Amino acid sequence: MTERGFVVHPTYRVRNGVPVLSLWGRLANGEAFVVEDDRHRPYFFVARDHVDTLANERDATIEETALTDFSGSPVVRITVSDPGRVPALRERIAQHGGVALEADIRFAYRVLIDLDVRSAVEIEGEPTRTRHGVLRFANPQIRPTELRPALRVLSIDLETAPDASRIYSAALVMGTTEEVHWVSTAKVGAAIAHPDERALLGAVFARIRELDPDVVVGWNVVDFDLRVLERRGRELGVPCRIGRDASPIRFQQDRGFTRQSRATVTGRMVLDGIPLVRDAMRLEDYRLETVARHVLGRGKLIDSEAPDAAAEIDRLYREEPEALVAYNLEDARLVLQILDKEGLFDLTVERSLLCGMQLDRVGASIASFDLAYLPELRRRGFVAPSVDTSRIGSGAGVTGGAVLD
Repeated sequence: MTERGFVVHPTYRVRNGVPVLSLWGRLANGEAFVVEDDRHRPYFFVARDHVDTLANERDATIEETALTDFSGSPVVRITVSDPGRVPALRERIAQHGGVALEADIRFAYRVLIDLDVRSAVEIEGEPTRTRHGVLRFANPQIRPTELRPALRVLSIDLETAPDASRIYSAALVMGTTEEVHWVSTAKVGAAIAHPDERALLGAVFARIRELDPDVVVGWNVVDFDLRVLERRGRELGVPCRIGRDASPIRFQQDRGFTRQSRATVTGRMVLDGIPLVRDAMRLEDYRLETVARHVLGRGKLIDSEAPDAAAEIDRLYREEPEALVAYNLEDARLVLQILDKEGLFDLTVERSLLCGMQLDRVGASIASFDLAYLPELRRRGFVAPSVDTSRIGSGAGVTGGAVLD
């Protein structure tokens, strides 16, 4: 069978010593999918004059090529079995006065570059189903295609104790689904009551897997909502497994000057509303209250910067649970409505289709340039240098192009 899909999360894992490319996403027919391909190996290039540095590396295969670097010097291709070996070999070459070329490209993107695939992919093969219900294609034929995906976007918002030591409630909004889970034995409107926080966490994690979003959004969703869910789940013995497999959620922080936090949820993408809005408009601040009033003409039911806002949430939980549930649900709605009104999610998808980067990295200008530039460079018989990391964060001036309004 042949299907078209949108790659939400390109990644890889090492299985039995072999790197397995994993492309998670949503097919045009609405099914969640994963492509697993173990036929590719990581590689980079080095000038032929420096190949002796790796002569005794049993794990490195050296191949002659017809390619050159920018100076016209011939290069050889170095292939290894594990992507984790590339940084060490790159460093060894540098210590001997050489330069590794194209040695800073993430393995999953290396494969996509070679296949000339951006985010829209045509898949030819016979699928099976994983135990989590995802359509799995093993070593299929992969080709570039065109597709405007219909992705599922889930907004999450938590209300907690002032020190985030307890979760009071969690709102989930996706399409026509709008629900609030809260810790109580009392019935409050349509809210779903749970006897304790542990039960709430289990129900919320299960519900996220059932809704099966492609994208999870929120306001400060990485550094607050998801971190609190992961921490409280760990403390209460309820693992925060909300991806398309059994992997735990992982957190990272970019090494660049933005220091942006990211969350890895296997098979899904996490987008924080704050950087999306900050990239698109200039406001006095980027609190949800400020942005909502600017974009939608209305704000939060409680301004988080108001005096004793945390204490007010605490009071609502104890004395006016109906108001807390409404406040929680409205915050989750506001995020989706802001992104929709300004077209920011659609813009992010479009940028991904153009440059091939996953949705939370479309602003990574150098990596985005790689996916557009390297295939064309290769067709002309050249390989590119790796990024000069010594210039990152050094304050050294970089000459740029014109900035157009």
